[in-house]
Amino acid sequence: MPDKRSQARNRGKAWERLVAKLLGGIRRGPDFRGPDGGKDDVIHPHFSIECKNMAQLNYRAILAACYQSELNCPDTKEPIAIVKPPGTKWQDAMVCQRLEEWRKWRIGDPDETIQKGE
Repeated sequence: MPDKRSQARNRGKAWERLVAKLLGGIRRGPDFRGPDGGKDDVIHPHFSIECKNMAQLNYRAILAACYQSELNCPDTKEPIAIVKPPGTKWQDAMVCQRLEEWRKWRIGDPDETIQKGE
């Protein structure tokens, strides 16, 4: 019988495969590094995608997934995290992005419209 760690790993891989299929991407293998240097979970032409299927899905875990997608993201792609707890339907998963990144991609440079610290 597989231990909990391998079950979680297998659950994460299955989630990555499903997200790739839903968004028209390709699941990146564990030892593959793309030409842009990124190690996002799903290879997609427009997004750097971090997938999380975690039992302890709280604000810190979601924020960490967002930061991880940004870290793995080239300048030409938009970083997103797609998260859900185990047992949740894929339709109820959340596409997450930090507000600063969302503003950068939707509005432009955040510093142009709001001064830092406000």
